[in-house]
Amino acid sequence: MTIYENKLSSYQKNQDAIISAKELEEWHLIGLLDHSIDAVIVPNYFLEQECMTISERIKKSKYFSAYPGHPSVSRLGQELFECGESELELEKQQEKAPTLMKEMRMLIHPYISPIDRIRVELDDIWSYGCNLAKLGDKKVFAGIVREHIEDNPGKPHCDVMGWGFLESYKDKPNLINNIAANVYLKMSESGGEIVLWDEWPTQSEHFNMSHNTDDPASFGLDSKKIGQPKLEIKPNQGDLILFNSMRIHSVKKIKAGVRMTWGCL
Repeated sequence: MTIYENKLSSYQKNQDAIISAKELEEWHLIGLLDHSIDAVIVPNYFLEQECMTISERIKKSKYFSAYPGHPSVSRLGQELFECGESELELEKQQEKAPTLMKEMRMLIHPYISPIDRIRVELDDIWSYGCNLAKLGDKKVFAGIVREHIEDNPGKPHCDVMGWGFLESYKDKPNLINNIAANVYLKMSESGGEIVLWDEWPTQSEHFNMSHNTDDPASFGLDSKKIGQPKLEIKPNQGDLILFNSMRIHSVKKIKAGVRMTWGCL
């Protein structure tokens, strides 16, 4: 298959469709959505000094804390997945969202928030525009920061917004596809690579591949029930990396250093 544009020497060279580009273009997004492109990388999307300053300020936020039950992973922000099937939790998240996003902007001023920059640039290039999602009459939070220290690897999984999230919610949008976007503010010296499979399971297939099919809340897939990965990507500090998160993917164990990302679906 065609290799799109030149890839940096730090990335593996056995992939068919990894793009390294100076800026995002609409055809990149189309390729991610129709599976013809595996990943899009914008190197040095943020400069090293910007990444260092932003990451230091993020850790000063009163909202920056460890995930409950996962001390090796800290975060700033809340994911929609955490609301589960509770409309009350969703309402709380939506009430906090504007304040939290303003807080994050103020923390890193005069630098622009990575998510704000991505949103503006996607709105410029995407024919249908790019705005904060709305559930009901309120917008939702976008742009979670995660910091991973040396820990166990992230299990293979799919991130699909249309699965299991507020199934009974009357104003739930019709979500049929999604892309993950992450800016790497810190990158571990060893480990932390992105691993992508060329497998796109349905919701029922994903459930049957899980470690514990008796527990709907169980996270991660049984490696014995999936094939071999297609490719790995080693991010560099400052990179913006996009891929379709409906495919099976994981993050390798961090062996040395810290990995911090600012991202969204």
